[in-house]
Amino acid sequence: MAHGIRRSIAAIAIAAFGSLASTATAAGGPSRIPNKQRYRVSATATATGRTGSATMSARALIDRDRRASLEVVAGDFETPTVGSLAKIQLKAYDGNGDLLYTNNVSGISAPAVVVPLASFDRGQALDIQANIRNVDNTRTDVVSVTAVGKLRPDLAVLHVDAPSNAPLGMPVHITATIVELNHDTGARATCVLSVDDRPVDRAEGIWVDAGDTVSCAFARVFTSGGLHQFQVDVTDVNPGDWDIANNSAGGSVAIVAAADSFDMGTASVSSSLRHYRTHSTGFTRHAGDNLVVTWDNLNDQSDNSDGAQYHAYIDHTFVSFPLTQIVVGQWSDDTLIHAGVYTTVGATTSGPNWACALVVDDSADQAAHVEVCAYNGGPGGNLITSITYGRFAGTVTYFASQYQAAWYETPDGVVPIYEYSYNYREGYSVGTPAGLGSTYRFEVTLIDGGTMYSKPVTLAVGPWQVFSDITYPWRCREDTDPWYGYKKICDEYIDYSSGRGGLFVW
Repeated sequence: MAHGIRRSIAAIAIAAFGSLASTATAAGGPSRIPNKQRYRVSATATATGRTGSATMSARALIDRDRRASLEVVAGDFETPTVGSLAKIQLKAYDGNGDLLYTNNVSGISAPAVVVPLASFDRGQALDIQANIRNVDNTRTDVVSVTAVGKLRPDLAVLHVDAPSNAPLGMPVHITATIVELNHDTGARATCVLSVDDRPVDRAEGIWVDAGDTVSCAFARVFTSGGLHQFQVDVTDVNPGDWDIANNSAGGSVAIVAAADSFDMGTASVSSSLRHYRTHSTGFTRHAGDNLVVTWDNLNDQSDNSDGAQYHAYIDHTFVSFPLTQIVVGQWSDDTLIHAGVYTTVGATTSGPNWACALVVDDSADQAAHVEVCAYNGGPGGNLITSITYGRFAGTVTYFASQYQAAWYETPDGVVPIYEYSYNYREGYSVGTPAGLGSTYRFEVTLIDGGTMYSKPVTLAVGPWQVFSDITYPWRCREDTDPWYGYKKICDEYIDYSSGRGGLFVW
């Protein structure tokens, strides 16, 4: 009995191991499918019929210019043809199923035939009957199918993904996402990778199902540093392509031959909330001459914002413009606040011994900018390059108004002296404050030719602190003086400011 128990335990262990292995394989990601195999066919334009040993396939495809063509083959479109077509009869029907016309194509002896259709609609039916001779012409079979008009497939390169930069001599993974847009039938094609305008790799015979998305993945090893352009083209689309204008996409990658660090710099982040307000009104009447003076002065400022700045130097270096690449990013804890990749950045201002490149990221929710400046101290002077990367988000408003007037009150009436007033309003709002976490991270990379400079920085963000909290609520005071006369003054004062932040210096 004990022996039987041990044998059962071993069998269970083997079964469990097999189950775990299968699960691990499944969890490792989607299985790879050879290009020649159609992984799925969810919609097709092909109609296939068979009589005896003869097989016929047909499809009626409509082009972008609304012209169409009927393709008929002895056999199947995916395999070598078997036999030849000797005669074809076509019958076209309208949407009600009524016969529109009959067309006979005779005197042919070919494995495949393409018949132009001057006018044909999506979903329109077409009966095809063909005489098919076998390979040695000893037998003829009649095969019939009904094809329905479908849009020709439209393959497009949605985007091409690759790292913005990579080390020299290491494989760079470049992946193109290919989609079929017309949803009527799938297509085969070839993915071609070109680097610096030269084809370097290809994936032939890929299958893209109707309405589906697939990936073409390449690994390329670059043997020289600097910026390289890449492009993926979808070519040899079978059965043709609806629109070839969307068959390409590309990008660039900076290949780094040497890496160094920024020599010195600072990184800081802050978040602030402030409200400052003063309001004063008054009225006086002099006892001696009945001179009346009145005023109403208001000043109101508010600030709810946060920002961050990274500033670094490369000593003894004057970088070359245009810069190969600048890559920047900011994170609050693990939340991305801003990121950008800027390639081939030219100088925007320059002088005899200096040059600067300023990039303003207008597409960002934050007001973000990057500036690189290179300085040459002249004969005997020092070469130095600086990079500044900052961002700001929030709302700042400022409002001020003032009114003053004076006049005499006499037995004959009021005698005006002067009256003065103005209003001033200013403010701006950019994006939404990030809401700082407990840490803040910068990643800044500058690539000059094949040399990369970088210095990632993570700094701690301190707790929220109140720096000022003064409030004098609105109040009024009245008094009478034999010399000055009557006086009434009202005012209020608010000064509140708080914030948090962090600083890192190296």
